[in-house]
Amino acid sequence: METPSFFERQSVKQWCWRLLIGSLTVLFCIDAFVLDRYSKFSKHGGIQSIDGSVFFYVGIAFFGALFLGLVAKILHKLLSAEETYYTNDY
Repeated sequence: METPSFFERQSVKQWCWRLLIGSLTVLFCIDAFVLDRYSKFSKHGGIQSIDGSVFFYVGIAFFGALFLGLVAKILHKLLSAEETYYTNDY
């Protein structure tokens, strides 16, 4: 029986998920409690506009990553060739 590769092991997967969730929790806490809130577009500052709200930049990054993932999936569907595309093509 062949042993799975490093990242296919169940214990490594659990460790990676815990590391990911832990680092995201730390970043959310830093964004919520440590960083000062100020708006770059509002004259009054603070939470007067959306860019001064808590988790705004985290949310923008999250939705940007989701959007890029969706674009990559769509491009993969549109541009990928079948496995047998290059068969007997010498």
